[in-house]
Amino acid sequence: MNKNFYFLSMAVMATITGAVLLKFVILGKTGEVGADGRTPVVLTETERDYVLGEMRGLVEGIIAINEAALEDDLDAIAVAAKTMGMSGNPSAETTSVMGKLPIGFKTMGVGLHKEFDRMAAMARSGASARELQQALNENMHKCVACHAAYKIETEE
Repeated sequence: MNKNFYFLSMAVMATITGAVLLKFVILGKTGEVGADGRTPVVLTETERDYVLGEMRGLVEGIIAINEAALEDDLDAIAVAAKTMGMSGNPSAETTSVMGKLPIGFKTMGVGLHKEFDRMAAMARSGASARELQQALNENMHKCVACHAAYKIETEE
């Protein structure tokens, strides 16, 4: 094979790969920043429902952790936190949604889920309910930051 053709082919492939990564991993599908300063993340209605369902599940898990902490039930805290961790059961919508989420949104989301995994491990290792509620409180700042930076809009 001609060396110049090989290097040109590799350069084209690298450019295409870089463009795909930029579009689907870093930028996502966003709109113009609104007057409220938030970046719209543009999803289909089904994808929007999926994301909102995930958020609702997180709120339900937070309630479960708080209720378990009131009872000093570390096992229940571990179970609730683990369901919100990285090993959660993603549905088929995850692939299409992940390509549309900007990197900042994904970074906060992954950090949030990893922190719930850490909380589950803390509960299993005997951390106090107070320590776990402190970890939960710190993790909730990611939710506030994400909601302050992004809003979900549907495609027209």
